[in-house]
Amino acid sequence: MKKVFNEVDQSVTFTFTDLDSVTIRLGDVTAANQRYAALAGLGHKVGDNAAFSKADYPVVTEEMRRNAVVEMVNHLTTSDSWDMTVRKVKAAPIDPVVQAIATKLGKTYAEAQAWYQAKMLADLAAM
Repeated sequence: MKKVFNEVDQSVTFTFTDLDSVTIRLGDVTAANQRYAALAGLGHKVGDNAAFSKADYPVVTEEMRRNAVVEMVNHLTTSDSWDMTVRKVKAAPIDPVVQAIATKLGKTYAEAQAWYQAKMLADLAAM
């Protein structure tokens, strides 16, 4: 199955191999379903930006997800383009020790990383 969006006709056409296509036009959809579809579409679009591949991101924090949500919300509220042209850059590896510290202290990853680095530097200076 393939789908084709037609902004001029305000429709989506679904095509199938060896079967008739099916088209839905925005004007044929009830007002209530149009509103819900708009919200559902935004929810999916923004949520998809916060989906991280486990292969590329073995550890995903709530802070990472929130940043991805904010990134897409900012894009959709400041651009006429549905898609972001800049793709996500692969994040730096997550140090499991720093992540454990963040969890234990109730801090963000960045705060825990700064705390850990300061502690290590102080320990080195004391040697």
